[in-house]
Amino acid sequence: MGNLYSRRGVLKAGIAGAAIVSAGSLLAACSSSGSDSESGGKPSRGGTLRIGVSGGGATDTLDPNALISLPDYLRASPLYSALVDRGPDFAPRFRLVESAEPNTDATEWVLRLRQGVEFHNGKAVTADDLLSSLRRIWNPKKPGLGASKLPVDVDGLKKLDNLSVRLRLARPVSVAPELLGSSLIYVVPEDFDPARPIGAGPFKFQSLKPGDRSVFVRHENYWDQVPYLDGVEIIDFKDSTALVNALQSDQIDAVADVTKADSRILEAAGMTTIVTPKRSFVPITMRADKPPFDDPRVREAFRLGVDRKGMITQAYSGAATIGNDLYAAYDPLYAADIPQRERDVERAKSLLVEAGQEGLTMEFVTGPGGVGWVEVAEVFCEQLKDIGVDLKLRTVDADTLFSKYYGVAPIGIDNWPNWSYLAISSEAVAPGAPYDTTGQGDKEYDAIYADVMKTLDEKKRAGLVHRLQAIQHERGGYIIPCHRDGLECVNPRVRGLKSNTQTTGPFNNMAFESVYLGD
Repeated sequence: MGNLYSRRGVLKAGIAGAAIVSAGSLLAACSSSGSDSESGGKPSRGGTLRIGVSGGGATDTLDPNALISLPDYLRASPLYSALVDRGPDFAPRFRLVESAEPNTDATEWVLRLRQGVEFHNGKAVTADDLLSSLRRIWNPKKPGLGASKLPVDVDGLKKLDNLSVRLRLARPVSVAPELLGSSLIYVVPEDFDPARPIGAGPFKFQSLKPGDRSVFVRHENYWDQVPYLDGVEIIDFKDSTALVNALQSDQIDAVADVTKADSRILEAAGMTTIVTPKRSFVPITMRADKPPFDDPRVREAFRLGVDRKGMITQAYSGAATIGNDLYAAYDPLYAADIPQRERDVERAKSLLVEAGQEGLTMEFVTGPGGVGWVEVAEVFCEQLKDIGVDLKLRTVDADTLFSKYYGVAPIGIDNWPNWSYLAISSEAVAPGAPYDTTGQGDKEYDAIYADVMKTLDEKKRAGLVHRLQAIQHERGGYIIPCHRDGLECVNPRVRGLKSNTQTTGPFNNMAFESVYLGD
């Protein structure tokens, strides 16, 4: 089972997804729903949830500045509390901050913490902690991985009162709260020690053995819904086969991010699958700054050559939804009115002839960088034979893929959770994006994106975002054939998790405080 979230030793910030909290409609925080489990019954306290996951190792960490792998994020989620996030219906929610107010040009934001929140050591969470946490993340000498989210002017950070901090930015960012909603941005105590981490999340740290397991126990004074579970244990396994066997033999209670094939095996053994439709997407990436994709006709030909329904069937065994080369499927601003791109083999061939690329042959390097990467590449290469393109697929190990080819080769593959449109764009395609794998460099797109960052009016900003999506659909560097379902398999005694939510991380965005164990 591949690790959806890690790449090139650096994770895209936040598997729980960046939360949208629009400047014009900042919402009061909502409590966790604590709704009944799918199988019903009254929640009961007690027991330890044992979660199996692959992708960990000697570098396992609990430092929120250095989270890399899926196991790292699963461990951090119960330990720390987010500033903002999204609920199971993708609605924005303030969490540790109760408000975020901009100045007139969105270059400054006042963040106000909610009152009465305690760290695990009993100390109240104050503006001093928020200030030191922000400085820790945006330390110019050793920035945290979340520092790419916002252009913070560290010298402009200022404590205003016991609960409020002024966040100054190097340029306008109208959606700053949205970009702060990352699981790489947490508040920790001023004297934070990663070796003995203290947070304000629903569970307290007990132990960590890198490459093996980590243990957390209930935080009785958690500011929101106090967990039902006594504890959470996250256990590392070497591969999907070991995970499947462990769940079947009752060594663990739950497995994160499984393939459809594995879920069928586990369902046959009596396990339950939690399905989150359209949780992520695996795009084929074309670098618009490198031949042959520097010609938009070639990019369009490749998009027209994809059999999207065939991709869903062959690469994902049906566990996906058709895509339209656009991301952020949950976002209310998703441009659903843009006509669905259909396969057109003859038009694709014609475009290649116009571009002087008839009979195009090129190498496509991929590897086990995430769930479905190799399968998607194999199906894609086979489908493009129909338009006269011969893609020579070469599979390498994940280390080689990320160190030599990821984001560099003319054609490649990637993966993203279906965060909000602007959260993904800020990391993927905007000027200076840290995970730019398409080299889009579109002047019109970049100019409109800059306007979006200056625009606090929601209606006007929505119109600009729609135009950004239209540009990407017309001439961008992503091919998004489908949106992949997220699948977790659990023992039937695990209750409190729901299918069909709009969450972008495993286990309903790691909502472990809502989980309980039945008989």
